[in-house]
This record gives sequence, structure tokens and C-alpha cells, in this order.
Amino acid sequence: MEDEHGRKTFYFGGQRSYYQLRIYQKATQVVRIEVILRLPFLRARKIETIGDVAALRNFDLRTLVRLRAYRKDASSRVAKRYEGHPEYGARAFLALIRLQPVRLIERELRRRGWSPQLFLRQSPLQWQLQRMLRQLVF
Repeated sequence: MEDEHGRKTFYFGGQRSYYQLRIYQKATQVVRIEVILRLPFLRARKIETIGDVAALRNFDLRTLVRLRAYRKDASSRVAKRYEGHPEYGARAFLALIRLQPVRLIERELRRRGWSPQLFLRQSPLQWQLQRMLRQLVF
């Protein structure tokens, strides 16, 4: 999503998800990350009072979102063998990579006996997110 000033906003997780992450550009050099942890998420981690929130310091927030970029080199080689038909295989594989959530892509690749690392790598946005989360102060 982009506003009238060209600032971008990324949403991860839906309005009814156990958690949601919002990343948006406040100014040219300022990016804000908001992590919304809903009741089911907190209850699953036995966080029921304000005092329990301190336990989140030990939770690795980087596990909530995995942003991956598609590795064109490895993917194109294997996609040609997909379903035994080069043309159909490449199209089907590219559709799988581009339209599905990362967890589903990784699961499908493992089911087929392929290592997800051959096809996916951390995206620049994931690297930036990890750098920012390492500096997070509660």
C-alpha cells in the first residue's frame, strides 16, 4: 500500500490473525514497525497480566515474519523438470512461488524433496527487519 506522498506500508497477518505486523515509512529515513499481539497469541504464551509482558523480551520476534526473495537461478533449473513438462512446469512453479505464503511454499518444496534454501533467500526487507528488531527496546 502507498499513500499520497509515496510512503509505503506493508501488512503481515490479517485483522483476525493471532498477530499482525505493520511496517511503514514515517519519513524518508524513518521506518516504523508495529507488532500487534492479540489475545490468542498472548494466552498461548501464558501472558495474562501486565507483569507477564516482560516475558516477551525473550521471544524472538523475527520468527513471526519470514520475508523471502525468489532465487531465479536455482528455481529455473528445477522448474524445467517440474511435472515433466518444461513449459508447464516453469509456469506452475513460478505461480507457486509468487502467490503463496512462504510457509506454504517451504512445505510444498519439502514435500517434493527439494530444499527451500535452493529456491528462497532472505529478502533485503527481511535483513532490514532483523537489524531493526535486534535494536528493539521494550
